[in-house]
Amino acid sequence: MHKHTYLMGVRPYIFMLVSFMLLSPTIVMASNKPLPNSVITVPIEVDLKVLENHLNTLVPNLLAEIEELNKVCVEAQYLKTKGIPKCRMDGYKISCKDRTIKIKTIPQINCDVRGWVKRDGRILLSGQGKTLHFTFPIKAQVSTEIGISGIAHASAVLHIQATPKINQDWSISLDITPHFVYPSNLQ
Repeated sequence: MHKHTYLMGVRPYIFMLVSFMLLSPTIVMASNKPLPNSVITVPIEVDLKVLENHLNTLVPNLLAEIEELNKVCVEAQYLKTKGIPKCRMDGYKISCKDRTIKIKTIPQINCDVRGWVKRDGRILLSGQGKTLHFTFPIKAQVSTEIGISGIAHASAVLHIQATPKINQDWSISLDITPHFVYPSNLQ
């Protein structure tokens, strides 16, 4: 009892196909002609709205927390100025060398930096040809404490163009081109 059933006329065609595949490279090598490159075209269709919704559920709202304690916020500042010249006497001849001194005008100031980077809305996804376009709005807040405190706010929109490609080892990689847009209405 056979587990596979074939049509009567299929076996000879399979045998001929396998034989041709096995003999074809040796025929080409015997004639000293180079083998042609293979080209495989695979059309991929993806519903971008489904992918966009998946990205928005996958990427968290809080992207990063910032906490750097005792960080150097202001480097020490020095003033270089002329000092009292160094003189020496050789017999009746006196020679002097100019000297400079460094005076610390501002001391090093350490501070605690705290803040966050968050999404500022939905990630949008569109496509054109082989390229995917991502629009990713972000906002950030950073505060410092050194006896007095201050808070800075910033926002930007990341525009990322990604073009997928298949490498020679059949791995998939992306050519990514990012750029930022800073909105004029910072909060």
